[in-house]
Amino acid sequence: MSKSVTVLSTSSVVPDKESTIEDLKLSKGCLFARPPIPIHNLITHLKRGLSHFLALAGRLIIDSNGYVYIACNDSGAGFIHANANCITIREVLSPYSDVTNCYKKFFAMDRTISYDGHFKLILTVQVTEPLDGLFIGCTVNHAVVDGTSLWNFLNTFAEVCRGADRIMKLSDFSRRSPLISPVVLRVPPGDPMVTFLGDASLRERIFSFMQGIDFEMKNKINHSAAHGDLRPWLQSDMEIGMAGVVMVEELYNGA
Repeated sequence: MSKSVTVLSTSSVVPDKESTIEDLKLSKGCLFARPPIPIHNLITHLKRGLSHFLALAGRLIIDSNGYVYIACNDSGAGFIHANANCITIREVLSPYSDVTNCYKKFFAMDRTISYDGHFKLILTVQVTEPLDGLFIGCTVNHAVVDGTSLWNFLNTFAEVCRGADRIMKLSDFSRRSPLISPVVLRVPPGDPMVTFLGDASLRERIFSFMQGIDFEMKNKINHSAAHGDLRPWLQSDMEIGMAGVVMVEELYNGA
């Protein structure tokens, strides 16, 4: 049987509260065993989550002076419900093979460039149902959000799904970073040209680590940094990482 993902529905989700923020200057996924959560409930929770991250429901714009802004205009984020009942969680998590094209279809807007945020969604959430699980993949414009901010959004989304009355960590729209530059990058007429092969074949792997390995690595790094020498941790932590991969492989082998 061929492995494929079938899109069941596509919709635009807007925050449940209108934006009061003025214009602002300027691929993670979670895999679960199949939970009894109706899809329409996830859309409702996403609306509440977006009300705390209004920029993700906006669009990129360029003013007459060439500055790029995020227009928090409640245009909405994307929500896709897809079915992949020919794929199992074990196949998704398998450490023995490269990431398959079918797995890449768990994420919307694959290989979309950041500049396309002027006319495409800044955020798209795709909920894919494998045979025995649920995969929630979030794709966001990297010109707007970094990895830390995306995880903050995912944590907020999770808190809302759990029925939390108060969000533990709110989004920060302040602009105190010294990295912000007043320089305007002039975009050539007809939009910028893509200078790389967008359809080039890329080889990707998923590496799995046992719970607690990351904390052990962080403790080693912090201890070395406190003593002014970060060199010793490199080799030892590579060994820890490889041990984590071996332990995962042993689990798959039934050890």
